[in-house]
Amino acid sequence: MRDIYPELKKWHEIQQPVVMATVVQASGSAPRPLGSKMVITKNNGFAGSVSGGCVEGAVIREAQKILETSQPKLLFYGISNDTAWEIGLACGGKIQVYLELLCPENGCTTPFSEIYPMLSQLIESDQLCAIATIVSGEGIGHKLLFTSSGVVAGNFGHQELNQKVVQKSRDNLASQKPGSFSLETKTGEAEVFVDVIAPHPRLIIIGAVHIAIPLVTLARMAGFHTTVIDARSAFATRERFPDADELIAEWPADALKRISLNEGTYLAFLSHDEKMDIPALEIALKSPTRYIGALGSSKTNASRVQSLLDLSIPRKQINRIQAPIGLRIGSSSAEDIAISIISEIISVKNGIA
Repeated sequence: MRDIYPELKKWHEIQQPVVMATVVQASGSAPRPLGSKMVITKNNGFAGSVSGGCVEGAVIREAQKILETSQPKLLFYGISNDTAWEIGLACGGKIQVYLELLCPENGCTTPFSEIYPMLSQLIESDQLCAIATIVSGEGIGHKLLFTSSGVVAGNFGHQELNQKVVQKSRDNLASQKPGSFSLETKTGEAEVFVDVIAPHPRLIIIGAVHIAIPLVTLARMAGFHTTVIDARSAFATRERFPDADELIAEWPADALKRISLNEGTYLAFLSHDEKMDIPALEIALKSPTRYIGALGSSKTNASRVQSLLDLSIPRKQINRIQAPIGLRIGSSSAEDIAISIISEIISVKNGIA
């Protein structure tokens, strides 16, 4: 959703009717993952992709019909081996694409237009949220917008059903991955797709040490906003970190108190200095930060754990710390260690660690 949001916002502001296509099921070597999106206008303008080029033309044609009828529709596409080979895949796949009208003309409303004001606020404030949509069966088109705190907009018909959907979607929010499930309603069965809108990924590095230099470069290449924090102003310099999005020369705990640590935040503690690490870890462990990793040997980590226990931090929270930081790949150089760290962070981001 975040990748097509700028275009969607522009079209919404000028009241341009728009259809959104979303990949809600994928099997085999599907060229685009679940949740991939296109938005299409009535003059065949579009943004985004659902198949990397295989079926976009057919989706655009179907979108024009949706613009006329306003009725949502679930489409099935099988990608042949020949077509898949042309776009760089070894074998074919199958996808289901859900089409719906988002921005109608003449002041009419749709399930999406009803949740859009709150959705826009959540996206622009970089908050984790999810949209549950009935994509087939009873109540097709109904939507719920919710966060970890509960429903914020939309309705599946009654409160009990709304809460059931939120309950079933908790794992999706926790993993920040889309998914689907079947739902029994009072009048029949429905298929629900849960689309998760994750915060923009941000890596905060505590300690402007040598390892942090290649780590910043790798993280930025991987799409992370990067921040380096160190109380030593001689270390946190633009000359040493030309690729960093932000440099903060102050005590990490003071800096973290001002920064909104959300579910899209990844923290790497590299200073190897308890004076900087422990107060900052105390703050980080009380936040919904997605990942916390810390550099150091097993002996160093044992000392770190004891210091945190002495501050009455519960063991369960302390166990969130990945230590020693990084995947075990036999790293020795700063570059190797940076690769192991960013690999571990990406594996967490992708829900496989």
